[in-house]
Amino acid sequence: MKHSFAALSLFLLWGNLLLAQIDPTTITIIRDTFGVAHIHAPTDAGAAYGFAWAQAEDDFMTVQLTLLPVRGRMAEYNGKQGAILDVAAAMIGIDTLVDQRYEQDLSPAFRQVVEAFAAGLNAYAANYPEELLLDGLLPFTGQDVIKGYVLETAFLTGLQGPLEDLFANRLPTLDLPMPAGSNAFAFSPKKTADGHTYFCSNSHQPLQGMFSWYEAHVTSDEGWNFLGATFPGGVTPFVGTNENLGWSHTVNHPDFVDTYQLQMNPEEKLSYYVDGEWLKLQEHTVKLKVKLFAGVKIPVKQTFYRSIYGLTIENKQGFFALRFPANHDIRAAEQWYKMNKASDFEEFREALTMTAIPGTNIVYADREGNIFYVGNAKFPRRNPAYDYSGLVPGNTKATLWEEFVPFDSLAMALNPDCGYVFNSNHSPFFSTAAADAPDVNALPYGHGYLTLHNNRSLRFYEQLEPLDKVTWEDMLRIKYDLRYSDSLYDPIVTNWSDLLKLSPVRYPALANGLALLNAWDKQTTPESVGASLFLMCWHFMYEDYHERGLWKYGQVASEAELATALSKAMAQLEKYFGSIEVPLGEMQRHRRGEVDLPVGGGPEILAAMYSAESKKGRFESMVGDGFIQFVSYDQSGPVLIETMMPYGASSKAESPHFTNQMQMYVGQQRKVMSLDWEEVVKSQEQSYHPK
Repeated sequence: MKHSFAALSLFLLWGNLLLAQIDPTTITIIRDTFGVAHIHAPTDAGAAYGFAWAQAEDDFMTVQLTLLPVRGRMAEYNGKQGAILDVAAAMIGIDTLVDQRYEQDLSPAFRQVVEAFAAGLNAYAANYPEELLLDGLLPFTGQDVIKGYVLETAFLTGLQGPLEDLFANRLPTLDLPMPAGSNAFAFSPKKTADGHTYFCSNSHQPLQGMFSWYEAHVTSDEGWNFLGATFPGGVTPFVGTNENLGWSHTVNHPDFVDTYQLQMNPEEKLSYYVDGEWLKLQEHTVKLKVKLFAGVKIPVKQTFYRSIYGLTIENKQGFFALRFPANHDIRAAEQWYKMNKASDFEEFREALTMTAIPGTNIVYADREGNIFYVGNAKFPRRNPAYDYSGLVPGNTKATLWEEFVPFDSLAMALNPDCGYVFNSNHSPFFSTAAADAPDVNALPYGHGYLTLHNNRSLRFYEQLEPLDKVTWEDMLRIKYDLRYSDSLYDPIVTNWSDLLKLSPVRYPALANGLALLNAWDKQTTPESVGASLFLMCWHFMYEDYHERGLWKYGQVASEAELATALSKAMAQLEKYFGSIEVPLGEMQRHRRGEVDLPVGGGPEILAAMYSAESKKGRFESMVGDGFIQFVSYDQSGPVLIETMMPYGASSKAESPHFTNQMQMYVGQQRKVMSLDWEEVVKSQEQSYHPK
């Protein structure tokens, strides 16, 4: 990457002006023996600067990838695939939203933190300009960082599905697939054998890329002391623990996005009818440079519209508008910051009442023995006279919502008598024991929540049911469980158990496969041969369902579909391994660089693993256990913290910490971490200041 001397000099001058308020020599970054960054500074702003520097050291490429779309430049770097994000950012209206509300909505104190984070990225880029992906990116600004949050939360709350449907000339799908995973558990002293409070954060995300986890410890003299994980480019950790409390998120899938069908005027272009009058659509064009090959870029443009309902798209079936909460609030980053700094449940709850994080369940625990679950969601306050589960009439303001349901009206459970709360992306109404669970009929504004179990929620209950008290080892065993429920229940294909009921007389070519599956103990350990055959059936079934547009809740696979999936699975294993009896760890691998390890787990397993076909019939881990954290809180003693990451602290291949957690990860082991700065100093591998 070449940068002109004049441009770099101007940027360095700009950077020096920012650094006048932050002295990098007062910021310390310690790397522990696993390479995890522990950052300390006198102020929160200084800690944010150091946090940005550490992220850039470990994965500056991915940090930039989170910012390129909000600049409309992802297509320049990543071609047609990147153009999708550029167009989405423009359609959401991120520039106008954030530029207008940045100073109005964010507190001055938090703006200092965000701008210090941006300054840390800029300082790193100034010192290592060869790592910049494109010319002309600098300087990154606080507004850029907040725009990245708006884009990411929009996708995390389900915008991608309706967008894809409309661009594919389909009406939006009403039933969306269950999220790929995430688990969070909390046990109060009522339920634990030693009287401590236990907490498990186990989010399932892509193991690499923009939505993967980055682990760090951020601390300052202003009371910020948090150890957890964020996505690259995050100003604070999103999940984890401080010395008093911790929480985790699991993706929920309520009905966030409303699709309005507009009534267009056949005699006047771009004119639509609302309550007796004709209004005009606002036309917008996104101009991009799309990289094709060898650095060649061509200009392209995409036209879209805005109506009073929001983003509007034309396809072969007409004009449709999408309205969703994620582009109605820019304060998600500040809410996470306040959650980081909360010292007790009341302060934490006060942060939650912002409802600026538009989605994701929250499972919470603290030193005082409180446990809490909330089906967190920024629900629109919709007109009860209309059905918003399908297409919404776009010809009346009666369907146009402007306000949101207050926090106290969400599904939640605080300190249930049973002593536990949990979520595995399933319904909030099964988030604790039945007697303590939220009542769907008691919600004053109705709900758009899921109402389904999944395999992980069923397995949690199956393992918890015989336990009067839960030990630390019990919690580890529950989280690392590799077994399917006996029912093989899945909310997409609900009748996997019928696969085992296929008749070998009716399907003699499948007899050996059926015998293997019926002898299978439903474990997905690396040694299991039944798991390989079942997961290959799963792969072919869902590949077929995707192609036919059947990826939605409540599917009942026909006998012919099940038989076809098994036939394809047996043929695949025979082709590449010469047998249908293949240990899962031989077929499913955890790879990075030169390290190639067998790994267990599968879709909808508590120790989740979603893998993608790579070569020679083998599958490579892609999505699953990303950041894992176990915490034990004692009212009078230190916080016990154990964590694990899938690869290592750095995404740079030359780093000794590129792959150094992989063996522990596949072996279901953990590393001990500390919030005590003195302990961190004792165990340091390296200590230095950013520049």
